This record gives sequence, structure tokens and C-alpha cells, in this order.
Amino acid sequence: MAKKKHSALTEIWDPSKDFLDRCEDVVRQIKEIDFSKRTDNQLRVFAQWIRNCIKEGDDPNAHLIPAFALAREAGKRAIGLTAYDCQLYAGIALYEGRLAEMYTGEGKTLAAVMPAVLHALAGHQVHILTFNDYLVERDCQDMGPIFELLGLSVGCVLSSTPREERRAIYERDVVYVTIKECGFDYLRDFLATSKDELVQSRFQYAIVDEADSML
Repeated sequence: MAKKKHSALTEIWDPSKDFLDRCEDVVRQIKEIDFSKRTDNQLRVFAQWIRNCIKEGDDPNAHLIPAFALAREAGKRAIGLTAYDCQLYAGIALYEGRLAEMYTGEGKTLAAVMPAVLHALAGHQVHILTFNDYLVERDCQDMGPIFELLGLSVGCVLSSTPREERRAIYERDVVYVTIKECGFDYLRDFLATSKDELVQSRFQYAIVDEADSML
């Protein structure tokens, strides 16, 4: 029998397929968790329990499935949107620090919420960096109720936000801000001569929206 010929393309490793195959069971388990019969307060208590477990030494990765399921349920209640499989896959990729490409209409704004929730529960300050003030304000207003339902603080920094107000906003669990404003605040802090002049605090985890436009 003649040996089957393989084209070069069939032998190229596809990291996207590898990732999807690895996460298929994770996505299934997220969707199987049913929080629908729990009260809003019970969701907040469970979120706080995850936060405490991680604070006491748990690996945040061990809480990815329940935390994503929790954020998914909060999305249903707070804004009436349910995260679909493509958004769950994208959320996992972002949580792992990967790039996620989504088509218009696939809901990347909601996809970013789930990794932001888990990182915030892990005690990390989360910056969601996007392209302009309109998107910053819109996304914060639209997605903010999800974070608040889970007991997380959220805010946004606009180009018009007074410098004296920025420090308090940057202290919140999740901050929506343009990459431009975040960058210039960093540069101004770098030139500060006293602690009182600083507005930014920790740099621990960032989600870059519209990455192709900004990077």
C-alpha cells in the first residue's frame, strides 16, 4: 500500500484547537452548575467564600469552574445576558493571559467579566483597558451590575475624571479605563514627589480590549 502523503499544513500544531479540546470539559462543568435557586445574597456569600479560600492559600485555578458559573448566573440576573460557550472559552483564555479573537456580536465585553471576577476574588486589582471614553463608560455601566451583585467594587476613569477622584477609583476591585489615561496616570505618578500625589495603586492583572487597535 502506498504511503499516505501529508501536506505541511496537516502537520502544523494548532494551539487554538489544543486549547479548545483542553477546555471542553471545563466549559461543560461550568454550565452544569445551577445557581438559579440561590438568592442574590447567597451568591455574594459564595463569592466571599471563594475569596477567603484563595486568601488562605488555595490556588485560584481550583476555583475557576465555580467562579465562572457564579459570574454567569450573576450576568443572567443583573443584566439579563447568559454567557454562551464562545464567551466561556474566551473568558478562560483571558484568565490564562492568552489572546482571544471574537467576531463582532459574539459578546467580548461579557466574556471579559468572568476572568475579571475570578482575578478580583483572588485579591488582584483588575484593569480593563479599552479604546476610548465612550467604551469605558458604556462597558462599566453595562457590566458593573454583575460585579456589584457579587460584592465587588467597580468604577471607571474617563479623560474628564478629576485627578483628586482617580485615587479612590483605582482602589476598586475592577477599573475600566482607556489605555491612554492609564498610561498617562502612570507617567504622572512616576514624576510625583510625594505619596499624596500618587493616584494609581497596584498593577496585577489587565484585560486589553480592542487589542488590535491599541497594541
